[in-house]
Amino acid sequence: MRVWPARTYEEKLGEPFTVTAELRDIALRCGEVFGIDLFGLDVIESNGKAYVVDVSSFPGFKGVPDAALRLAEYIYSAADRALEERGPVAVPREKVSA
Repeated sequence: MRVWPARTYEEKLGEPFTVTAELRDIALRCGEVFGIDLFGLDVIESNGKAYVVDVSSFPGFKGVPDAALRLAEYIYSAADRALEERGPVAVPREKVSA
């Protein structure tokens, strides 16, 4: 969670917060609508109501603890799922001239 507009580096990073059931539901519905399962949302809360103002299919994850490790685990897991569903992909070899 962070303030807008951010005036300092610390404000840009924001701070961890517990996601409410409402925000979780909003995020999951956004992913479903766009057909994506890895994404980031920018949500503005005003007068007690949440508004989604941006959806990014590959956000920066600035300030997310262990973001690089989590992203790597997600990518490897997605690749494993794809292999299980489709099987290995044949990659054509280029002809080598002698």
